[in-house]
Amino acid sequence: MGARIHIQELPFEEIVRSAYETLKVECQGVLFGERVEKKDSLLWVVESAHPIQLTKRYPTQNIPQNGSGRSDLTLLNENIGDYHSHPTRGIDVGLIRLGKLDRKNLEDDNQKIMLLVALREVNRTRKLIYNPYLISGYFSSDIEGENKTYRLLIGGYYHNGKIRRAEISVPRKILRII
Repeated sequence: MGARIHIQELPFEEIVRSAYETLKVECQGVLFGERVEKKDSLLWVVESAHPIQLTKRYPTQNIPQNGSGRSDLTLLNENIGDYHSHPTRGIDVGLIRLGKLDRKNLEDDNQKIMLLVALREVNRTRKLIYNPYLISGYFSSDIEGENKTYRLLIGGYYHNGKIRRAEISVPRKILRII
């Protein structure tokens, strides 16, 4: 059975902004949308992404506070998973790799997805190789006259008896931008 995660434009932007705003500290958030199960495939459509704002941020971690669990508040869409970043510090600098806690959380949330986001500053861009399991690209920011380039990677996972990677897609407009 194949599985795919499709991230719409607005949640994609929210996820990237969340990772950028907390560049050196892990960001976290909740994904809302739709899970569609077909005879031979699964599809998760991410329609909105909401960063967890009520958190204490420390140099190497953040700790969500009471009331930060927006996953309990389902208005229009169901909670289909969560996302977090692997910041520019620590063991997994800019990598898309599940840790032990990530694996446990996926097993506990059996029908949900997890998006991992890696964002790191780079000195130059390189040609990207197509990988259906990874969204990758570059973007630049200009803050106070200082231009910086960042490498972005987003990968998706789910648990279906076993932890698996899902193909991941975004609208063509996003691919042209990054």
